[in-house]
Amino acid sequence: MRLALTDLFKARWTDAIHSEWIRNVLKDRPDLTLEQLTRTKNLMNSHVRDCLVTGYETLIPGLQLNFQIRAIAMSSQQQFVVMQVL
Repeated sequence: MRLALTDLFKARWTDAIHSEWIRNVLKDRPDLTLEQLTRTKNLMNSHVRDCLVTGYETLIPGLQLNFQIRAIAMSSQQQFVVMQVL
């Protein structure tokens, strides 16, 4: 998030990505609530310019491995996609 706020690169994500990280954080951190993480999601969306990718869903059927990441990259016309696999 710190780098995204500097505009050194264009951070991109989808509502599906938000749902995935929120679900996993809630599983690992029972001390946090859905309301807290929803607030974090909304702050992320409002402070990073053009971050929310939409309209990629129609590209998914024609893709295989990492289909969601590829569809997001294609629909937002990105040259690179950086992700952390845990």
